[in-house]
Amino acid sequence: MSTIPVSSTPPAAAPGAAPAPTLWDTAALARFSQPGCDILLLPWDRPPGCAEQLAGARVESVHTKLTTANALTRVTAALAELGIASPAVAADMAELARAFLAQFGQAQCNARVELVNQRMCPKFHCDHLHVRLIATYHGPTTEFIRNEAPQTVQTAPPGTLVLLKGRRHPTFSDSVHHRSPDVPAGQRRLCLVLDY
Repeated sequence: MSTIPVSSTPPAAAPGAAPAPTLWDTAALARFSQPGCDILLLPWDRPPGCAEQLAGARVESVHTKLTTANALTRVTAALAELGIASPAVAADMAELARAFLAQFGQAQCNARVELVNQRMCPKFHCDHLHVRLIATYHGPTTEFIRNEAPQTVQTAPPGTLVLLKGRRHPTFSDSVHHRSPDVPAGQRRLCLVLDY
């Protein structure tokens, strides 16, 4: 499971209930909530164990809606639909979803579990939503540009959660645009995308 800087110790879950969510660094989130900060990169320990399954997996995007209660069941089913059986990756995706919901006070979020072999979104853009999280489990990571240096393309370091404000966020500043990365021939990219 992922190791994310914690701001507090969450309460223990009741027997049979979903685990309590990990909460992210509140100081970093406070900066992200301010005008002028449209991207946040958080360190994240990606779980091992899925790379060997990707060659035979199905290239597709599986869309679903996640809650704290159904996150593990639904991401496990989404991975299975792609032909990936990795309990560690499923558990990590579910933990990220629970943390995302808790951090932003949401009961439900949109989710996409995606295995691709090409760039899916070639143009730099901002999305029409509040917040999006992108977690790349295998392959190249999200690219972005800042408005003050639009010719300088930056790439999120591997093992980083990418949080992006969308146009519906109250402090959206239109200061960062992002796109999916190019996927070299013969390679694949597995990622989880959460948003509301």
